[in-house]
Amino acid sequence: MSQLWKPTWQLTRRALVQFPRIPTVLVFSMIPPLVQFLLFGSIFGDLPDQLATFPTDNYHAYLAPAIVFFTTIIGVANAGMALVRDFRNGYFRKLLLAPINKWAILLGRLLADGVRVYVQAGLILLLALAFDASVVTGVAGALVMLAISTLFSLFTVGVLVANVGLRTKNEEAVQSIFPVFFIGIFLTTAFLPKASIGSDLVKTLIDANPAEYVIRPMRELMLVGWDPSGLLLAAGITVASAVVGVAITALNFQTVYE
Repeated sequence: MSQLWKPTWQLTRRALVQFPRIPTVLVFSMIPPLVQFLLFGSIFGDLPDQLATFPTDNYHAYLAPAIVFFTTIIGVANAGMALVRDFRNGYFRKLLLAPINKWAILLGRLLADGVRVYVQAGLILLLALAFDASVVTGVAGALVMLAISTLFSLFTVGVLVANVGLRTKNEEAVQSIFPVFFIGIFLTTAFLPKASIGSDLVKTLIDANPAEYVIRPMRELMLVGWDPSGLLLAAGITVASAVVGVAITALNFQTVYE
């Protein structure tokens, strides 16, 4: 076990030290969520007064889980830039040739990106609190909310950008798939309750979107309370993504650098 976790920790620490040297990863990934939070909060701020069935009287509280989710998605997606740099400068080839467990390469990157986006999402949640939002489940609920969002992002978006970067070694190719993440977030109840959406087609797409089943329990933690069944479903989706995604990524590492 030490042959796995010792190099994993070393690679995690290396990535964490590297992050401050890449402003696009640390700063720019925070700008889109901030803009969305302020923009949508301004546009739809009066919605709770207009809809009697709206789940809260503070739209910023309704919006906060979605922006937390968006922060982790964008943060992990931007990590693809760092991955491409490692692929292009030969760093990953050196790691694969080194006498270390190949899973340490994957886990080291995942853990480092997870720590970073967890902290970034936490800062966004603190901003929401400044707009009179509150987490009814307290600190524990807030930490679980951040964990759900971070883990799902790592094992879906993280796996996708890793494989695109590994196959193409091209930053533009990684950036070209970013619109998919925006579309995936908008096809949820992130910004409006389902009852307020008029299109049956959009409602059907929302029901088929795995991200919806992650945002829902996050919103429950924010507005209502603990939702064990929703949390278990979100965990199940994340675990399934991890099992499939990490296996595919490991196979690509081996195939590309054979």
